[in-house]
Amino acid sequence: MKGIIYAILATISYSSTPTFTQLGYKGGIQTNTLLFSRHLVSLICMFPSLLRKGSFSSLGKKELPWVLLLCFMSVIGNVSFNYAYHYLPNMVAIAISISYVAIVFVIEMFLGREKYSKAKGFILLLSVAGLVVIAIPGFSGSLNMLAFAAGIVGSVQYSIYLVMINSKHLKDVSTEIILLTGVIPIMIYSSVRCFIHGEPLLPSNTLQWIAIICLGTIGVIVARGLFYSAVRLIGATRASMIDTMEPLSSAVLGYFLLGQGLDIYTVTGSALMIISILLLLRQKKNSES
Repeated sequence: MKGIIYAILATISYSSTPTFTQLGYKGGIQTNTLLFSRHLVSLICMFPSLLRKGSFSSLGKKELPWVLLLCFMSVIGNVSFNYAYHYLPNMVAIAISISYVAIVFVIEMFLGREKYSKAKGFILLLSVAGLVVIAIPGFSGSLNMLAFAAGIVGSVQYSIYLVMINSKHLKDVSTEIILLTGVIPIMIYSSVRCFIHGEPLLPSNTLQWIAIICLGTIGVIVARGLFYSAVRLIGATRASMIDTMEPLSSAVLGYFLLGQGLDIYTVTGSALMIISILLLLRQKKNSES
């Protein structure tokens, strides 16, 4: 029961990211300021674990090029997702982001780690259909298609990122190093952008600070900590199934905190994607058994 509670709380924490991102923008924060300060908060939260002896001993010459590649990809992913969270409703942004589950499945089939079947092909087609349905309002101009595309790019990047982490090249690299690849590069990138455009590094008002602190703690540290704990208690498959409820919790947060409504396309598309992901996870569980 504890693992299920952890997974539910992790889902709510993850789904808060677009809400707090949009809250920061409502407070007038600049994009590069948001990126830098959010990851600065995350780094401060991670600092105690980085002091542990041996955190960097797993990083050798063979692993360094792959770690640098992770750093490059994390910049692309963060910038893409941040743009999507800025211009898309919560539920749409989160629905696009969870498509990474299906994308990872496709990559693993391409690499030979998963076997293709007609059932899996239908499930993946269902996931794509969900994305297409969500995108329908964009053809009438009521949905930002550039932000939609940015979300897809972010999901593809995150999928490749996960596959790389589980590869033989990075399997011995410590968790702390992996986490830093998603923090330090963004801070460097955004600080340079702040300098070029004359933007501040840190928030300038209370609303911005609230958004940044929530993004750095709830959206990263709390969410990942609870989810990892849930995986250990109830397993990755069950935890991932609960995590598919992110669009629902994101929609609730968007409604109460930002006054965002829902349309039939978003609800239908999200439902198709959730069903496809649950079926994929079930397939994966059966194959592992």
